[in-house]
Order: sequence, then C-alpha cells, then structure tokens
Amino acid sequence: MGPPGVLMEEEDVTIYKWTLIMRECGLLISFNQLKLKVAKITQTKVTPFRNGILGKTWWRWFKN
Repeated sequence: MGPPGVLMEEEDVTIYKWTLIMRECGLLISFNQLKLKVAKITQTKVTPFRNGILGKTWWRWFKN
C-alpha cells in the first residue's frame, strides 16, 4: 500500500471513461492531454503535483 491517492475514486473513473470515449471515437490521447485533463479536475484541490500538473510516476500508476 502506498500513500493515499490524490484523486477520489469517482475522479479516477471519470478520467478512465473519458479515455475510453476518446478511444472509441478513434482519437489518441497524448500524455500532455491527460495531464491537462487531470490538472483541470484537481485545480481546486491541494495536490503534490508540481505546479498542479502530474508527473510520469502518476502516469505509470494510472496505467496500472
């Protein structure tokens, strides 16, 4: 078990569903697009992300 996540479960699900919808539309999502989406969701929260934008470590966790 690691530290508690930054995103609530419903926010994780929202991002996951967004990625599936984009894929179904035939659109690929870049790492930068995902970073901006998460930054938008977390802009009203205190996060450990530098400048409010996630890093590659979060990306690896999210993919798993």
